[in-house]
Amino acid sequence: MRRFLALALLVLAACAEQAPSPPPAPPMTVGFAADMPDVIQVSMIDRQPVEQATLLAPDGRSFVAYQISRDQIAVAQDPGIAAGVGMGVFGGSANGISSGFGIGFPLFGSPPPPAVPVVQSHALIHVEDMAAYRAGWQQWKLRLRMGSPETTEHDVEFPAPRPPEA
Repeated sequence: MRRFLALALLVLAACAEQAPSPPPAPPMTVGFAADMPDVIQVSMIDRQPVEQATLLAPDGRSFVAYQISRDQIAVAQDPGIAAGVGMGVFGGSANGISSGFGIGFPLFGSPPPPAVPVVQSHALIHVEDMAAYRAGWQQWKLRLRMGSPETTEHDVEFPAPRPPEA
């Protein structure tokens, strides 16, 4: 009995020892392009593409992205350890009724879940008045229109990024 218990614990430890999955990419990054100090670069990962990106000034002016590119990517999900718990009741006419409880762990792992299709969108927005932007960038906003009229179109707003050092 002790050998069986030791073997079961050894198998369980082998199943639990998996390489950690890499951290997921951030869903959104915003900043100024390194080689263009007056261009805001937005990257967004979502199930829906960015259809329009706009920089909103506090005085009502808006600057629409002059370029938006989209890439279809598949993000793998973390499979983890697929354990199972079960309970059952058994019976028959001659043996009476009995019950059982069990916990199961996969010996050879389980297949990974399917990859989730997402869109990585990249937008470039030219800031035409950098002096005004530097003076009050905390009041500026980024508005992203996600999806399309055929799907579930919606707008999301984020704070504008800090301008680069002059």
